[in-house]
Amino acid sequence: MRVFLGLGSNLGDRAAMLDAALRLLAGAGLPPGAVSNVYETAPQGRRDQPWFLNCVAEIETERAPAEVLRVAQGVEAALGRERLTHWGPRVIDVDLLLCGDLCLRDEDLTLPHPRLRERAFVLVPLAELAPDLVVPGAGPVAELAWRAAAEDGQEVRLWGQLPGWPRAAPPTAPRTTRQTLLQRLRAAAPAAVSGAALAAELGVSRSAVWKQVQRLRAEGQAVEGTTGRGYRLPSGGDPDPLSGADLVAGRRAVGRVLHLLATVDSTNRLAAAMGAAGTPSGTVVVAERQTGGRGRAGRSFLSPPGGIYLSVVLRPAVPPSQAGRLTLLGALAVAEAIESASGLRPSIKWPNDLLLPQGKVAGILLELVAREDRVDFVVLGAGINVRSAPSGVGAASLWGAGARVGRAEVARAVLDRLDAAYADFEAGRWAGQLAAWRRRCATLGAPVRVELAGGGALVGRALDVTLEGALLVENADGVTAVYAGDVTHLRGEVQPAEAASREAPSAAAAPGSDRLGAPGSGATEV
Repeated sequence: MRVFLGLGSNLGDRAAMLDAALRLLAGAGLPPGAVSNVYETAPQGRRDQPWFLNCVAEIETERAPAEVLRVAQGVEAALGRERLTHWGPRVIDVDLLLCGDLCLRDEDLTLPHPRLRERAFVLVPLAELAPDLVVPGAGPVAELAWRAAAEDGQEVRLWGQLPGWPRAAPPTAPRTTRQTLLQRLRAAAPAAVSGAALAAELGVSRSAVWKQVQRLRAEGQAVEGTTGRGYRLPSGGDPDPLSGADLVAGRRAVGRVLHLLATVDSTNRLAAAMGAAGTPSGTVVVAERQTGGRGRAGRSFLSPPGGIYLSVVLRPAVPPSQAGRLTLLGALAVAEAIESASGLRPSIKWPNDLLLPQGKVAGILLELVAREDRVDFVVLGAGINVRSAPSGVGAASLWGAGARVGRAEVARAVLDRLDAAYADFEAGRWAGQLAAWRRRCATLGAPVRVELAGGGALVGRALDVTLEGALLVENADGVTAVYAGDVTHLRGEVQPAEAASREAPSAAAAPGSDRLGAPGSGATEV
């Protein structure tokens, strides 16, 4: 008999819990013949809890359904599950969804699972495992999955795989109700489209259309609704909107969880709070506007409307001494994304500014939470001036430089490039990434003045960067490795007397100072 079990977890190491449950099932004589990809889903019933990881396992067995249920409940108990709170957080859920074509209704067991048809978080992976499956008494699983996601407005996003288990065929990209709805309203703007017409086109109820409109409004879309006329995007509204429906894609890491906000004090602050609460690596926070944007050294970062402000939570398996590499990686990835989307080629000013001839177009900020020997997580933030730029601070925008590119296009390119770059970083390809960063860096070879983080200044010529991203500056005193500071590119040549004017006391050297291109002696670190 073909049995399907739905597994979910939203406490602790969620993926490890799913893997442990599958192993316990196999040890109890119910080895999975196939396991779906893992999906990250919004909690249902109560929203004040972490997101779930969910997957579905397919098992061939001759055991009776009641015995399969007892094994599933035993696995839950072995992993610490306590069935005390309805809709509450749980370390593991193992639900019996289907047993062949059986339909049961008794006190202890109902098949198919009584709430299967409304649970997109198991219907989506179930449809992946068995796309031609017909759920007894309900209908085709693919249609049920589509309708459940549309009617409930539940987020179901591809998270990844559990290694070591037989896999189903790769999933096809699911239709996104919100994305289709937004495209339809954009095409009709400024005219209205009736709710009944939208429901018929999308194949959902009018209630589902209303729910998706509410989600679009929460994402900052100015969707208007008028009784008797329907919904519309008004003329004169935002000509360049951001929408979560536009930004979600099947990336490996970055953007697996994505939060889009109209306004936030700081995307980095919010992402850091999420990181401390256990959000998975790759979580992204995107905002249309920041009221308290953060820059380096605690400075404010001006964030007017018309830009893109995003932060990514990453959990790299590197020692703290190597975490600074991600600042350079972020700057390179954003620069490449801007070039891909706009045709403009930003250069990089060490360590974290992206420059066009007209001025600074983007900035990168890395914040680290670590223990002595390992990184808990980092927050990589980026602010990009797309349609406008702050005045009076030497800033530039893509539109001001002649590239009338949409913010959604730029944001997608940034997330795609960060995802690919981080995958290369985790695969150990840092040397090649650093070489690409060097080719784009306008600081190397230039005469510079560095305002040091500990006070004072260093004037000389920027020679190179170390493997950890420290800037090597040469002057009459030798070569100094600078790990933190503000760089000004100087015009003309550095004179010997000026080059000797290193006024700062030495700060404690940062660990991991591998040098590339530095002389063999006479180097100091600040």
